[in-house]
Amino acid sequence: VAVFKRICSASNLRRHQQESEKTARLQAFVRRSIAHTAHKQIVYTIRLQACAQRSIAHTAYAHTLHTMRMQAFVRRRQAHAAHRYTLCAITNIARIVCSRYTRRK
Repeated sequence: VAVFKRICSASNLRRHQQESEKTARLQAFVRRSIAHTAHKQIVYTIRLQACAQRSIAHTAYAHTLHTMRMQAFVRRRQAHAAHRYTLCAITNIARIVCSRYTRRK
């Protein structure tokens, strides 16, 4: 009976050790899986942030270009208006001078 109890307790001990090893392997697998998922999530978040930053930078660049083009357009219009105003003034002065000159003769 004592030998049988020793055999049973040795068998139980082996079974318990096997279950402990299996549990430890399962826990290690779960930890690796969680770490892998977390890593993938971090990489995805970083890529998403980079994409958002590129998009924001592109939008800001496009807005700046549009603003510069509008400013250039406004400057050209102002220069054109000033040029026409100057031409008109010169023409009016020339008319006045010509009319005075022709009246004197």
